[in-house]
Amino acid sequence: MTTRPVADLLVTLAEPTLAPQPGTRERLLRSVLDAVRSDPAAQADRTAALDRSRSRFETRVRGAVMNAS
Repeated sequence: MTTRPVADLLVTLAEPTLAPQPGTRERLLRSVLDAVRSDPAAQADRTAALDRSRSRFETRVRGAVMNAS
């Protein structure tokens, strides 16, 4: 360690770690996402949104195939 504590801190922060500990924001975000994934209403909303998205895609593809003929 040198007599320059800020330089030592910067060197320590720059060293790669194998598994960095998640910060407060990361833990909060992970908790929120876990809660949303386990909520039945949110799952139903996601399924409905996926179905709507797929139906629009199929409509666009069918239209493009018909126009290409």
